[in-house]
Amino acid sequence: MISPQEAAKTKALKERLAAFQETTEAAKKEIMPELLEFFVTLGMEGDEALIKSSLQPSLNKTDALFTSDGALASFSRKIEMAHRLGLIDLPFKQALDLVRKLRNDFAHAIKVESLQQDSHADRVKALSKLVIKGNEKAIEGFTLAYQKAAQEAQVQEPPEQVRAYLSCVMLLLLKLELTRHHAQRPDVLLPAKINHKE
Repeated sequence: MISPQEAAKTKALKERLAAFQETTEAAKKEIMPELLEFFVTLGMEGDEALIKSSLQPSLNKTDALFTSDGALASFSRKIEMAHRLGLIDLPFKQALDLVRKLRNDFAHAIKVESLQQDSHADRVKALSKLVIKGNEKAIEGFTLAYQKAAQEAQVQEPPEQVRAYLSCVMLLLLKLELTRHHAQRPDVLLPAKINHKE
């Protein structure tokens, strides 16, 4: 039999736990859009670095192609250019477009959203389908890393859609960086010149 004092302590503890969980859920809802933005920003920077590695250097300190009103200012334009230059294949482009669309959904949402919502969950499934094929071991490694981090931090593991999204984005970023590292400027045999004698 539980004493009235222990019952009161248990009740107070349950109330504090419920308040903590409510605060945690609210924090997750605030953090998710920022987390999506962060990964998309990394992707944009990866795409930009990849494209720049294939272009002649800019003559100006600020590369006008990539400024806020430049031809390659948006993530969608960078994705398209990377694809058109042959730096990424069509499935990679489609995967980056899904990441971009998810980011835009969260950035422009009027109310706080979650990756568990049907429209977002469908995009995460499509992203996973594109990225996982042939990369099962890498995705499994990311999943194990999330499990270990959650255990060490003594927090609940992120939901499946969040783990899938983060795993896919991390793999895309790694592949972009690997490609950038190996990319070379094209060798144009006869570039257009005003004076071919020079």
